[in-house]
Amino acid sequence: MRIGRLRETILIERKTNEQDSYGAEVESYITYFKAKADVKYLSGIDLIQAGLATNVEAITVLIRFDERLSFNCFLSTKGSRFNVVGIRPDNKSRNMIITATREV
Repeated sequence: MRIGRLRETILIERKTNEQDSYGAEVESYITYFKAKADVKYLSGIDLIQAGLATNVEAITVLIRFDERLSFNCFLSTKGSRFNVVGIRPDNKSRNMIITATREV
């Protein structure tokens, strides 16, 4: 790993269902943990080659390996929340590459 590559701070969040004052369930998110990351946004041609719809924004995120991350987590970066769709640790379990998407 190159020094200084993990420059951005991302939030790993979990969805919680709370009730408002009327008893209705309200969707909210709590910060599970923070991580330093290298975030790359996929271009339109990359999305087409991957077979994804063009109304989807996708990112790949490189972070240090963390067992707390799972598929029911969400990533927040620069005010946008993404669904985790792929988690791929490297063979030495030092880093992991996360693929995340959101509807545009």
